[in-house]
Amino acid sequence: TTVTIGPEQEAEYPGGFNQFSDYLNQNVFDKISDEASLMKVQRAVVKFTVNEKGQVVDALISKTSTDENIDKLILEAINKMPGWKPAETSKGTKVKQEFSIPMGNGGC
Repeated sequence: TTVTIGPEQEAEYPGGFNQFSDYLNQNVFDKISDEASLMKVQRAVVKFTVNEKGQVVDALISKTSTDENIDKLILEAINKMPGWKPAETSKGTKVKQEFSIPMGNGGC
């Protein structure tokens, strides 16, 4: 059995989830012109960590889109994101937080 305890205050993209979604749309989805490639993007899952300083680190594709160029585009967008507000414990200590983001249905 594995138990994962999240921070009291989760890490937050500047402006919140809607701005995060807009960022991914502008930097991933809007750069793909054909329907077949858009379907591939929706298969992908990206993982990354927001560290104690709010920096995005350790980004990787945990489920491939099956297209090397699309996977590269996703990772470039994730690695170029602006700084986040880091996660915090109930005592105000900044901590790292891991994310797993499905790029398609139910994700961004």
